[in-house]
Amino acid sequence: MRLVLPIILAAAASSADAQERSLANPESITCGEEHCFVSNIGEKLDATARDGDGFIARTDLMGELVAGPAIPKDGILNAPKGLALLEDVLYGVDLDRVVAFDPETGETRGEWPAPDGTEGLNDIAVFGDALLVTDFTGGRLLRLDPAKGFIVLAAGMPGANGVIAAPDGVTAYVAASGAELEGGHLYRVDLESGRVEPLGRETGIFDGITWGPEGKLIVTDWVDIHAPTPGRILSVNPVSGSAREISVPEPIISPADLTATAQGLLIPSMLGGQIASLSLD
Repeated sequence: MRLVLPIILAAAASSADAQERSLANPESITCGEEHCFVSNIGEKLDATARDGDGFIARTDLMGELVAGPAIPKDGILNAPKGLALLEDVLYGVDLDRVVAFDPETGETRGEWPAPDGTEGLNDIAVFGDALLVTDFTGGRLLRLDPAKGFIVLAAGMPGANGVIAAPDGVTAYVAASGAELEGGHLYRVDLESGRVEPLGRETGIFDGITWGPEGKLIVTDWVDIHAPTPGRILSVNPVSGSAREISVPEPIISPADLTATAQGLLIPSMLGGQIASLSLD
């Protein structure tokens, strides 16, 4: 199948109010049956600051922003990143914690502090009845059981960023950016033994990772963090690690944590303040 970028769907505005139709440095997107949810770091674009200007916006399944109750309705978010929906609960990563919300009302449903004083949690993905969470600063992969809390599954992945579980239930894939955002690798993780091995030889400032057509992994690469630069979208073989760049007619600046839908792929352009839609053709 061929991926085509037909349209940029939503542009950033000056307000960081989640009830307004605006984005402010969007980082991650996840979708349910009727809506998608987009984490926004905030107008200040400080991915580590406890400034309280982060929020989660709603879109339809094509990435078009829609109105709805503010998320969070109560409390604050600082620099939310990865999002995941599990059993009708929306989970979001926010620096040193994972916060759960009612996706319909925006009300807070729970909160789990990160273990060991970790302050750089990044992405989150569904893993059975639990969640996988990356620890960027520690280069680790964690498991969060909402009923029991965190455990460490694996380590040795500097700048661990995006994560996705495999259908086999025992494997995960991690896209890493490097500890100093200098560039990292793709990794395959055995979730039973904790064994970590590089997946192929491709390097990049990797961010998001998801499943794409024909059982391939789709990975985003910022390419450069020092200036707005067209990123890369890669299709990666999960067995061999061989990768090819997907050609798109319009550049995507700073492609972040993407998601797959029945219509294709939705990719936040963080510095562009937009959601790009890649349809399957």
